[in-house]
Amino acid sequence: SLAKNAFISPEEYSVGTGDEYDEITAEVYGKYQAALRNFAAVDFDDLITEVVNLFTRNKDVRERWSSKFRFLLVDEYQDTNRAQVMMIRALIEKHNNLCVVGDDDQSIYSWRGADTGNILGFDKMFPGAKIIKLEQNYRSTPNILTAANAVISNNSDRYGKTLWSSHADGPTITHAIAPDSAAEARFVALEIEKLHTDKQWPYKNFSILYRSNMQAKVIEEELLERQIPYKMFGGQQFFERKEVKDLIAYLRVSLNPRDEIALRRIVNYPARGIGGGTLERVTSWCAAQRMPLWNGLVRIQELDNVRPGIKRAVSDFTSLINRLGIELERGTSVVAQTRELIDQIDLYGDIRSASPNFKAAQKRIDNAESLLASLARHEERDPGRDALIAYLRKLSLESSDDEAKEAGNAVTMTTLHGSKGLEFPVVFLVGWEEQLLPHARTLMPTAADLSDPDHVTDIGEERRLAYVGITRAQEVLYVSRSVVRVLRGKPVPRTPSRFIDEIPSELMCERDIAEELQTPVEAEELSAFFSNFASDFADRD
Repeated sequence: SLAKNAFISPEEYSVGTGDEYDEITAEVYGKYQAALRNFAAVDFDDLITEVVNLFTRNKDVRERWSSKFRFLLVDEYQDTNRAQVMMIRALIEKHNNLCVVGDDDQSIYSWRGADTGNILGFDKMFPGAKIIKLEQNYRSTPNILTAANAVISNNSDRYGKTLWSSHADGPTITHAIAPDSAAEARFVALEIEKLHTDKQWPYKNFSILYRSNMQAKVIEEELLERQIPYKMFGGQQFFERKEVKDLIAYLRVSLNPRDEIALRRIVNYPARGIGGGTLERVTSWCAAQRMPLWNGLVRIQELDNVRPGIKRAVSDFTSLINRLGIELERGTSVVAQTRELIDQIDLYGDIRSASPNFKAAQKRIDNAESLLASLARHEERDPGRDALIAYLRKLSLESSDDEAKEAGNAVTMTTLHGSKGLEFPVVFLVGWEEQLLPHARTLMPTAADLSDPDHVTDIGEERRLAYVGITRAQEVLYVSRSVVRVLRGKPVPRTPSRFIDEIPSELMCERDIAEELQTPVEAEELSAFFSNFASDFADRD
């Protein structure tokens, strides 16, 4: 896509740095284009680039289409790329009447080819252009706008403008400091619960915005725990992922074998030869005997029309579930038992064989490991079989308010990239820490994949993301961060995002979440932790 929009042909494409994606692209690009031509088809990028190529080759065609339109209006101009600007120039060749609308401070899509220079250099590209600044904001309170103005003013390469509003000042911005990401998520859920109850604000008034989808899981857990309906844009809900639902189903059946929905999900996963025909015969027999499906599987040896190999597979499955149920009944650690289950059914082996590549497999395995971490946190907070049953029900969304979701009355969760163009009365900006916002790849640009939404070219684009996040809020804004965050299984001290320091202190009210949630960190323990971390870091110098 990036090559096409830069008018680089398959023949001209070079491997460059030798990245494996570059190598694959070089191999596939020509074959892909040939296939498109054979199908008499074009892709999304061709819709622009082929038009530009046609205009370049054929002056008559260009003049005919340029004569067709007296005026041209382009919206979201800050997100245009080189090919789009070339098409625009061709279309206004006859009348030269062009109006564009855009905000250079909201240019956040360089990873998909957008060029901020198109809007910043507009008056040079189109001499005689008149620039009209639209500075009155009808969405946010003055306090929120002042914070946004203060942050974005630190970017030097921009048109200077100052947003203002005729609204009342509104409340100050809450700067919440959490001991860890779990406490941060709990704080967000409790605040939503409190405002929903005290002010009678519907859930659709609230939005939770994060830099990366990986931040969403721990927040989802807390929303589910408190039965707060939510919808997620731009990413699959964590507890809707297949490997997560499969493990939850195993646990649910072991705790309640009559849970037929969960039972049908796992009876032949991973594949053990118990196909649809077998289940149909067992189901018919169970209906005739007026007994649940589980009982039929346990008594599989009594059926005459099932092959011995399948009977053995069914018996092995029911024995596995029974053993797991007995251990959980005894109070054995759910995490230990789930990990043993993963080994027994070779779940990770099945994931690896079913995934297209190592990276995809590892993501799915990481999801399963994240579920184990979630179960560990729950077990520590609320041990016992009954508590586990209730928790698994919530994770399966059985207790969630589906009607509220369908009606749109749900908290919105999305990335900062996905929030552009949206607005909410209450916004939570979570994870404002260095290496999250700004993203770690900003600090190590050579490690970035240009087609990855986490790729950024400079701190300026990350600051624009922060600006977009702040200006999504209409009335109430929270900015939160963690003192420690678990990364790859290890607690890592976090540094506050530089963008927090760019918000004037008089606009912010600081809240210590550890005190509010009554989750104090032992001073000696914390001191030792940071001392050890500093020592390890010094050793690596």
